[in-house]
Amino acid sequence: MLGGYIYLSSRSKLNGAWLLVAGVLITSVSAVGQDGVVLFFGLDHNRVFHLVQMLGVLTLAVGVQKGLVLGTK
Repeated sequence: MLGGYIYLSSRSKLNGAWLLVAGVLITSVSAVGQDGVVLFFGLDHNRVFHLVQMLGVLTLAVGVQKGLVLGTK
């Protein structure tokens, strides 16, 4: 999926493709962080995962919206 979005964004084939790349990367970072990160704020790894995951899903949604509204180039 990441490779496909990188291809589309590098070739300017789909508006919002870079946002899709960012969303996939953010989602990947959240999955790695779920391994057991405990911050000094008192957040456990599941809370950190869900907070970062929400950002990733929002980024993906904005990328999809840009691709649908503006269409392909």
